[in-house]
Amino acid sequence: MLGQLMSGIGSLAGLLLLLVGLPLGLARFIGWPLPQQWPTGEQWLDWGRQPLTTDFVVKAMACAGWLIWALIVAAVVAEIVARVARVDVPRLRLGKPLQAVVAGLIGAVVISLPALPLAPADPSGLGVRHGPSARHADRAVGGRESCTSGGCG
Repeated sequence: MLGQLMSGIGSLAGLLLLLVGLPLGLARFIGWPLPQQWPTGEQWLDWGRQPLTTDFVVKAMACAGWLIWALIVAAVVAEIVARVARVDVPRLRLGKPLQAVVAGLIGAVVISLPALPLAPADPSGLGVRHGPSARHADRAVGGRESCTSGGCG
């Protein structure tokens, strides 16, 4: 059970790293990869003479990173909708490997969630009911309220 929980936490961390860490890293270390304004004719000619500068390659890779991040987000949304609606998701042609990784991460998180206790256990271990629902249950079973449930009077 602990191994399953740790696997789910690891998958959740990996998913958050892809969804949050990738855009934060791109924004922090590279910045906005596209030009602020449309290049002039002279800038196009300069680029034609020296197309593969270091700055251009870094910015092109950042654009590819943003496109991959958009595919990851689309795959996550599709997988979550598929899990909630319990339907099969059509596989994207370009994103099949990426969609398979995301499906595995979400599946591991979903499988590990039932391992977490959602409500505290009854400390007495007797399964005794308290509160208004106990009074209504006594009324339904015996036809009248029991004095031990606090309903006399």
